[in-house]
Amino acid sequence: MGLTDGGSAGAPEIPDTPGDDDLVVHSAELTPIGDEAYELRTGLRTQRQTAGPSSAAASRALRDGGLDSGDALTTVRERFVEKANMLADACQSIEEHLGVTISSHAAQEDDIAAGLRNASASAEASGLSPSQVRFMEAFGMTPEDFNRPSEQRPAAGLNPAIMELE
Repeated sequence: MGLTDGGSAGAPEIPDTPGDDDLVVHSAELTPIGDEAYELRTGLRTQRQTAGPSSAAASRALRDGGLDSGDALTTVRERFVEKANMLADACQSIEEHLGVTISSHAAQEDDIAAGLRNASASAEASGLSPSQVRFMEAFGMTPEDFNRPSEQRPAAGLNPAIMELE
């Protein structure tokens, strides 16, 4: 699947690669996004702190001068702070989500690799394919369970004497 940015001038095209239709994002690509979210969030804090006192002073001066625009400036300042807080919260969520994503996916990759190594070793020893071993492991079974003759046991709660009727 080839991707472009919708025709922006100078944007590189991502070429088609046969068999490469999966979306792949590496942690090295996610880290800068989290860093940018952090910088935006901390930059917003500075902007809020700078804009707040000067806007409040200006709106008081306008109101004291008998101008209605003082109240309007107060409303604009309040909305700016509200929207800046919402954006800062969203940036913090992005930072946290990307951090969790990177660490959890790394742990999952390690677990999958270890499982495949174990399945491959078990498959070689038992004569089963690795996919058969992985399937069995999903149900808490081992290749030894597959090769062991099954015992006839009554289901829980049934009278064991019923088994003797056969």
